[in-house]
Amino acid sequence: MLNARTSLLVGTISACALLACDVADAADREAVGAVAGLSETDADRFVGQYAFAGGDDERTTLRNAIEDLVGMLNALVRGVARDKLTETNPVFEKVSIERKGAELVLKFGTLTNACKLDGSVTEVPGIDGSTLTCRLSMQGDALVQQLSGSRGGRVNTFSIGKSGRLAMKTRIHSKMMPADLRYTLTFKR
Repeated sequence: MLNARTSLLVGTISACALLACDVADAADREAVGAVAGLSETDADRFVGQYAFAGGDDERTTLRNAIEDLVGMLNALVRGVARDKLTETNPVFEKVSIERKGAELVLKFGTLTNACKLDGSVTEVPGIDGSTLTCRLSMQGDALVQQLSGSRGGRVNTFSIGKSGRLAMKTRIHSKMMPADLRYTLTFKR
């Protein structure tokens, strides 16, 4: 019985630690195989105003990804974890990317991240108001935005398809989560 209690206690403590962390404000655990920084020409390919085009399918896929991750947690904290993950991973109706001199300004709804094109670290606000570091890079034809904090992070990988649609592949990771949260949202100009 001691082992079962110990396991329950450890699971509860781990899940509570997850809830105390902002899954969008932490250091990336794995290297992004990318070239640091990007040229103005590369940045300009992504410049534009975009509207969410993924419809109910992508909304459902995101909800299911959150549910799958929450299902790995202790039942006592699933509701709070679900609320936190849903709050910090909204479906943005509008995304804007603008180049201002040596910075790329990414706007997700009302959240604005101004990141340096040269790949150096910039401080930006997180979805919940926390301070994160941002670093931009290119991975092939994709723009990679790496957001990091002390307990995890977010990697947004943007690519533009033949149709001109912007795909934003997101990976949320934290030492406190049992697995990464991964999803893709699609936007049209």
